[in-house]
Amino acid sequence: MDLSSSTEGSEASDDSGIWMSVLKCYICGDLFRKPRILPCGHTFCSDCLLSLRDEVAMEFKKKYKAAFRRGESGVMTCPHPECDYSLRIMNLRRWTMKNKAAAEAVGMLRRKIQDKRDSATQTNLQLGNKSLSLPRDHVYSLSTAPGGNHKTNE
Repeated sequence: MDLSSSTEGSEASDDSGIWMSVLKCYICGDLFRKPRILPCGHTFCSDCLLSLRDEVAMEFKKKYKAAFRRGESGVMTCPHPECDYSLRIMNLRRWTMKNKAAAEAVGMLRRKIQDKRDSATQTNLQLGNKSLSLPRDHVYSLSTAPGGNHKTNE
């Protein structure tokens, strides 16, 4: 699963879409930012989990004022639809860990996507000691006219 492998210009061999689906947060739908893993094995953005925790705590406080005053804070269920794992809200930080593997994979994927964007937007041509940057979506051909003059045809 080498994300840095060359796609050799072929869209069919590009696996970025697969990685995008694996490395995105179920809550916000974006690539993980500061991913944390729950004990059930599901990973989410740290900020998404904290926001969810705060929402559940507020709901618990409204419904169970007396219990909230006693120090109880409620229970949160894993937001993944196929999971019913629950944990006490106050234990969220203690029982979730940074998912370093997911963070590293997201970083590699972001670099791969940026490199692909960079190479898709510009093609550099070397002409003697001058360099031209041209949009990739145009077709250019260089021909030498009689007398040594260079022409560019679209």
